Amino acid sequence: MVYDLAGQRSIGAFTGLYFFAASLAAITGPILAGRLIDSTSYRIIWPFCLIFLALALVLMTQVRPRLAM
Repeated sequence: MVYDLAGQRSIGAFTGLYFFAASLAAITGPILAGRLIDSTSYRIIWPFCLIFLALALVLMTQVRPRLAM
């Protein structure tokens, strides 16, 4: 997916941004989830996960491969 979005010329920059976002999510996700659970209850996680799973699926369907130049 990263190569399809970036192409040959800027694959390094897009790969860096991809791994930055993944690392940021791994760091902030547990902290934010813990605060959310502490302020409500553990049952809030399931609808929260469902919403973001649906959002991820919608965004992934929007990625289209580049045409060969």
